[in-house]
Amino acid sequence: MKILHVIDQISQKTGGGASKVCFELARAQAKMGHAVTIYSTDYNAERQAAPPGVRLVKFKNWFNIAGVLSVAPGLLFAKYDFDIMHLHNYRTVANIFACLRKRPTVVQAHGNSRAIKGLTKPLHNLIWGGLILKRALGSPGTCSSSNARDMALSPSF
Repeated sequence: MKILHVIDQISQKTGGGASKVCFELARAQAKMGHAVTIYSTDYNAERQAAPPGVRLVKFKNWFNIAGVLSVAPGLLFAKYDFDIMHLHNYRTVANIFACLRKRPTVVQAHGNSRAIKGLTKPLHNLIWGGLILKRALGSPGTCSSSNARDMALSPSF
């Protein structure tokens, strides 16, 4: 199976738990014989090597907002000829770009799925709910904080 992982930051030194999950899952899938690719930004990852047996494609990060929101327009023009996409970190620009391809998708929030409140809630629901979650085949949790309660969005959704 051709598997694509999409994550905004892959650095094993600064990327946090989501980067480690993506890295180790890709390594395990490659070891099982799958053709695995990771699409990420180069944010803090210029020297980051790919896991054994995995193709790592780092797209030029044009800017980063507060160390959280990485924007790499190259992801918009990348090839997405994979059997399935695994999107890490629910609310990212990289995931928006990937979802435009309408491939079978799994979304893993990694704890950043808390409900949004206030004026930006309709925008979040439209973009991340309407574009990403409605297209997802599923959403695995890796810890107790990544559960269905955290994925709750607007009832109108």
